[in-house]
Amino acid sequence: MKKVLATLVALALIMSMFTGVFAPMPATRAASVVNLGTAGNFVILAKTAITTTGATSISGDIGISPAAASSIAGFGLIMDSTNTFSTSSLVEGKVYASNYALPTPTKMSTAVSDMQAAYTAAAGQSADFTELGSGTVANKTLVPGVYKWSTPVTITTDLILAGGPDDVWVFQMAQTLDLAAGMKILLSGGAQAKNVFWQVAGTVNLLAGSHFEGIMLAQTNIAMRAGATFNGRLLAQTAVTLISTTGDAPAAPGLAGTITIIKNTVPNGQQDFNFTIVGPSLNSSFALDDDADPTLPNWELFGGLLAGTYIISEQAVAGYSLIGIAGATSFDLSTMTATVTLVAGAPVSSATVTFTNMQRSGTIRITKDTVPDGPQDFSFTMTHDPYQTAFSLDDDADGTLLNWVLFGGLLPDTYTITEAPAVDYVLTGIAGATSSDLGMRTATVTLTLDTPSAAVTFTNTLGVPDIHLVKSVSPMGAVFPGTRLTYTLTYSNSGTAYASAVITDVLDGWLDESSLIIDSWTVYDPSTRTVRCGVGMTPGYSGTWTFSVKVRAIQNVFLLIRNTGLFVATPGGPGTSNTVVTPVLPIVPGPEEPPVIPPPPPSIAITVTAPEPLCVEAYLPYQVCFTNGVPPYTYTVDFGDGTPIITGTTSSSCVTLEHAYLAIKQYAFSVTVHDSKGMESTSRQTFTPVDCTKKVVVYHHNFFIGYPNGTFQPDGNVTRAEVAAAMSRALGLGWTTDPSGFSDLKATHWAAGFITLMTQEGFMQGDTGGTFRPDDPMTRAEAAAAFLRIAGMTPVLNPSSSSFKDVQPMSWAAGYIEAARTAGLLAGYPDNTFRPADLLSRAEFATLASNALGRVLTTTNTRVNPQYEVKWPDVTPDFWAYNYILEVSTPHTVTNPTRLTRTITLTDRKIPLFSEGDNGIITFLQLGTTITAIVPVDGLQADGSDPAPRQVKVRILNHERP
Repeated sequence: MKKVLATLVALALIMSMFTGVFAPMPATRAASVVNLGTAGNFVILAKTAITTTGATSISGDIGISPAAASSIAGFGLIMDSTNTFSTSSLVEGKVYASNYALPTPTKMSTAVSDMQAAYTAAAGQSADFTELGSGTVANKTLVPGVYKWSTPVTITTDLILAGGPDDVWVFQMAQTLDLAAGMKILLSGGAQAKNVFWQVAGTVNLLAGSHFEGIMLAQTNIAMRAGATFNGRLLAQTAVTLISTTGDAPAAPGLAGTITIIKNTVPNGQQDFNFTIVGPSLNSSFALDDDADPTLPNWELFGGLLAGTYIISEQAVAGYSLIGIAGATSFDLSTMTATVTLVAGAPVSSATVTFTNMQRSGTIRITKDTVPDGPQDFSFTMTHDPYQTAFSLDDDADGTLLNWVLFGGLLPDTYTITEAPAVDYVLTGIAGATSSDLGMRTATVTLTLDTPSAAVTFTNTLGVPDIHLVKSVSPMGAVFPGTRLTYTLTYSNSGTAYASAVITDVLDGWLDESSLIIDSWTVYDPSTRTVRCGVGMTPGYSGTWTFSVKVRAIQNVFLLIRNTGLFVATPGGPGTSNTVVTPVLPIVPGPEEPPVIPPPPPSIAITVTAPEPLCVEAYLPYQVCFTNGVPPYTYTVDFGDGTPIITGTTSSSCVTLEHAYLAIKQYAFSVTVHDSKGMESTSRQTFTPVDCTKKVVVYHHNFFIGYPNGTFQPDGNVTRAEVAAAMSRALGLGWTTDPSGFSDLKATHWAAGFITLMTQEGFMQGDTGGTFRPDDPMTRAEAAAAFLRIAGMTPVLNPSSSSFKDVQPMSWAAGYIEAARTAGLLAGYPDNTFRPADLLSRAEFATLASNALGRVLTTTNTRVNPQYEVKWPDVTPDFWAYNYILEVSTPHTVTNPTRLTRTITLTDRKIPLFSEGDNGIITFLQLGTTITAIVPVDGLQADGSDPAPRQVKVRILNHERP
């Protein structure tokens, strides 16, 4: 690559000797070097995305922030073992992202901040030349200086920058920059790419085969078309798109930086500290101290350093701990390492780094005291960074464990000592601590230089249990023989030690043991009529034990059944519960009651048959029949909706009445009838009509989704192949194996079948040279033409003027753009530009496709099953195209849609268009379910009516139709 550039520069020098097109030298040169800060460490730096296709080769580091590594696409990243950077076969350098391990996130946010500051600094320099060529730069050789344009800039021929190695060029562009296909930026006379700065507010398009020199500072995105090359840096505040791009970083500046290293100890002491410093321009070892010994200073200065990263390491010293490192770019106390980065772009920066150590000195003695002494181990932990240990103590005659432990050589700091709970013992006091908490069993000790030692005593007392047993019965009060009694014994331990207890209950003799019901952990001894269970109780524990038994079936005897629960606790001894007394009342037989004679049946039976279904707002027949009476019958019918009551007489057994209910609610219907013998009957019931009108349900399948990493990337570009595939799915065209006829579209291309169908339908076209450029991003002008054809609309023929100031009436796309604007398919920008050469974003494509298909979600639509909405982490609900992206990526049905008069005409059918409208009900669908709805892409029926509803399985479409 460098040999090719050298040849191009030499050729430019020869051409300049013959052409004589150097620009005049200005009276004063305002151009000065723009300080890139840490952004100068990257050959490519972006905020939202870096993508590539084809045979790309980049020399130097690339990075992205605040977007994550998932937004670096096409590089095949391989994570380094440190997790601080990754590598790629396409990059001769390292790849950094904001979500990598520390210190990379800080490094990247600083670089992006420096990039934005450099953009502002470049834009603020005073101009020497303005509006050169009215925005069209051709056949020019430019001297150093500041050049400024307020219009879009297009470089249509090779551009030569002639000057010395220290000369500076700054180009300020308030709109877009386009470098024409095959054209080159050339340097002559020793000019260097590192001294050429391009500050561009709009998009940057370096077209196919072009070559660029210098530092590109773009406020939006930079697009490198197929085969484009550059020598310099691409620094974009949105995205960078590469297609088979080759790029090199410019040469670094010379020597200038300094690093000063200072040793600080607390307190000062006669101890040497050894260091090493490693970096691009030196590798050195040295020693420092911090006492009165003049043989070693406490500082060291290194000068004349190259820009780059330097690592300073201090060796561990007995008796000292490193407690701080100041002035470094980043540091790690555990590895005693500081990192310093010297930055190029202006004079290399300098740094002062101070290492501070503290001498170990303090002691803590921890003592265990128990009352009374007992064979019990007590576990402790003592924590402090980096000091952390666990140990055990006891307070008996066992020699294997002491009742004290001593920690020495401690730094002045705060230490936490925690005792674990011990069975049967209660912590009663902590003495000697700076502060303590009996509930948390924690002591805090603070060592300072003035108070370097402490003695802490933990005192425990052996606890005792306190067992309580309470008995109850259900039902309470007097009962009759044969009643089942349920006894509940509630036990608890309100003491300070664990106890095990055996609880017993002897059945009263008037209880029937054959009806006894007990659980699996209860034992019954029939010889003693005793029910027994065993329980264990920690301090504060409570529980219940239940059994049930029936009273014996006896009569004419009054009884009192008494029960008392017993327990024996270890330790603690025996105890009893309260006594429960249940009176049993005698059963006295009473006189027999005469049998109940059922009432006679009603004299007249009335049967009402309502229509099925009972539809609201429809006059329907109601049949009323009479039996068991003697005709003729006189009837009165009240439909319960406030309409007049109907009366009549009939000699037949049935009468039919017509009625219409006008609202969907419950109505109280009643009918009263008299026969010729004077008998009377009344029947009452309720009716609730339903809505029987037919509802239209339309299925809108999804046709455009995100990437495998789960993101949608709304600001990323969309290729011509992606547009063809998405719209082929949207229109239900399916897939074809027919040859495409394009020289650059192989049959194995993933979108070949989609592209062929879209061109056969006349919706998309190739180039005059017989190519389609499937992997090129689609421009806004191409999108206007394609979607105007899909919508079946005619472009404005031979327009005499344009609604946009950057669209020439004679351009090929002017008629399409004008018609698309009038139809509301694609809008311009607030500055009255259309930017036809800008690349179409994925969010803009979703919006354009939704408008062309008449499928547009609104904020007034009722939305059902929102849990099935497809969510994209990089598309929030407040994003301007949120509803359009939801429309194209989530399958859903529309109930009560708005039928548009416009249709889309295909070779074999016409597709009707249904909009969500303002009142449509949107139901989001779960993948894999089967629904019944109109599928618009089925096309109109032979008689011109809408497609008939059919069953369809909800899925993500690939080649098939919905």
